[in-house]
Amino acid sequence: MNPSKSNARPRHWVKQRIPWPAKFAIKLLLGATRINYRLLKRAGVVEHGLMEDANYARRVFELHVLAPARQWNSAPDGVLLEIGPGDSIVTGVLGRAAGFSAVNLIDTSAFADLRVATVVRLLETLGSGPQVLRSKASPEEVLAHLRSHGIHYQTEGARSLTTIADATVRHSFSNTVLQHVYACEVRELITQLARVHVRGGLSSHRINFTDHFSGGFRHRQLPDWLMESHLIKRAHLYTNRIGPLQYLELFERAGFVIRRLTVNFFDAAPPDSVDLSSGAEFRAANAERPVRDATYLLQRV
Repeated sequence: MNPSKSNARPRHWVKQRIPWPAKFAIKLLLGATRINYRLLKRAGVVEHGLMEDANYARRVFELHVLAPARQWNSAPDGVLLEIGPGDSIVTGVLGRAAGFSAVNLIDTSAFADLRVATVVRLLETLGSGPQVLRSKASPEEVLAHLRSHGIHYQTEGARSLTTIADATVRHSFSNTVLQHVYACEVRELITQLARVHVRGGLSSHRINFTDHFSGGFRHRQLPDWLMESHLIKRAHLYTNRIGPLQYLELFERAGFVIRRLTVNFFDAAPPDSVDLSSGAEFRAANAERPVRDATYLLQRV
């Protein structure tokens, strides 16, 4: 099941109708002016996923957590970790309801909507019962309320990951997030991810290898000095351009083995996914073909 092919809400017209060179230029301009992310999201220019949509979040949770747990007979218990929860803390609620003792949500900034009404509505909608929280509670109070429910939201990226104790995470996942991690930080993040995992624990990551302005691979034609620049990063245009085989090698070197790899090739018409059972199988499966996205199901060894 691929959430991006589900009945998620339609993308904003800005993303659909503007030619990619104009979109690229507009985002660069907005990045240079440092306009607040919330304003850009309301304008439909950028968004960090659709996780504030509870139905979409459930589909992502099924894909990365519940389905692998059933397949590998791994009960949802212990600590669940999500890298890049985006605009919502919904995974925390879903994880606790599924049976995890605690959920750690790690992002690079406070993108999640922590308004009291939003958090209360989310917790109640997803079955956590009535919530006692002041209508004018500060963000710190909201975070404390979440911690009391076993939901820990941290916003210092890889640095937050270093605060998690060794061998304490039972299951982890990310959904179209790792391609946005800066190229110079990816290896350390995956190393830290392996460190915090218990042996035998599962880790699922869907990675999108296309760019975020043309829908293809034009970002690979642009020079490093541009794509690695602070302006590109501020403009929400950044992807690290690490390829699917490179990710495979990074995961394996860190101490993970591939249990399943679901690949969507860019040149498939119509788009179709291919399930592979090992890294060796992927290496032998015409890996030179352009990959639109891939979902890596890993196990810590």
